[in-house]
Amino acid sequence: MDVALALGLSLTAALLLAVLVTWQARLDADTLAAFAWLYTWGALIATFGTLGMHGILETMLETLIPGDVPIWEGLSATVLAPFVEEAAKGLALVTLCLAVGYRYESFADGVLHGALVGLGFETTENFFYMMGALADAGLAGLLPMAFARLSFGFTHALFTAFTGVAVAGWCMYHAGGWGWLLLPLGWLMGVLAHAAHNFTAMTTGCCCVFGADGLAVMVFVGVWRWAQDLERNWLRKYLWEEVERGVISVEHYRAVLTSKRRRHWLGMARDEEHRAEMRRFFHKMKALALAKAHAARDPRNASLQKRVAQLRREVARLARRVGSFADNALH
Repeated sequence: MDVALALGLSLTAALLLAVLVTWQARLDADTLAAFAWLYTWGALIATFGTLGMHGILETMLETLIPGDVPIWEGLSATVLAPFVEEAAKGLALVTLCLAVGYRYESFADGVLHGALVGLGFETTENFFYMMGALADAGLAGLLPMAFARLSFGFTHALFTAFTGVAVAGWCMYHAGGWGWLLLPLGWLMGVLAHAAHNFTAMTTGCCCVFGADGLAVMVFVGVWRWAQDLERNWLRKYLWEEVERGVISVEHYRAVLTSKRRRHWLGMARDEEHRAEMRRFFHKMKALALAKAHAARDPRNASLQKRVAQLRREVARLARRVGSFADNALH
């Protein structure tokens, strides 16, 4: 019973946040399988891989600095853990791009994907901490540990979101020089935020931990706003061109730009089949705008030009099937 309680508590914050992350990506319904894979990687592969790698590195360092050195605990938490854990979680994002062939189309995708890997890692790590507290002090130890862990239930999502931005940029722009600079820079930001959290947790009070995490959150919010604004500008610019071409209407264009209008028109759908077509339409319009942005950056890339043409045909077909939103409201 106590084990089930520990497992349930460890899942609570992470799963709720994972649902929020997935909801934020509602235009990307086709990526749900990738989301599940990333969460699983964080919960299993990254967590258990980190345990093994951490043990190997500690053994190697102990041979270089023999003896009972008091600094070991701090060194392990503030140096080894951030480097190893962020590398293990970041590998999920690189693998998704290279091995699975996932096409990153915006920096916002990287933020969401990194957060999901971190939430998976957080789930398993919370469970280990809570089981340790349960073994040491029973239920009296479990509940304070659960409160402490759930109070910081977003931290691994925050750390790996920085790596996610970098990996998305690298996957989109690695043909150019700056994509290779962005990859280590974003990962290092995640490592530094992780190290600051662990250092303040070991050496200071709770307020300082919140202060370190708060600074990281402020940086993250700035990065997220920048990624969202960049994506929104792409939507405005490249979808307006489709209005001028007659592929979509002004009404369609306005609906895709804001979640409020999307929800309004989805609520006016004739039936579930029509609502599903609307969702596909919104998703394809977004994909078309992002593909055009990448094609504009690399105009001689034939595969990008082909993708733009294919998406334009799909958008035109769905636009005819969805029809006028004003007409839908009459049914």
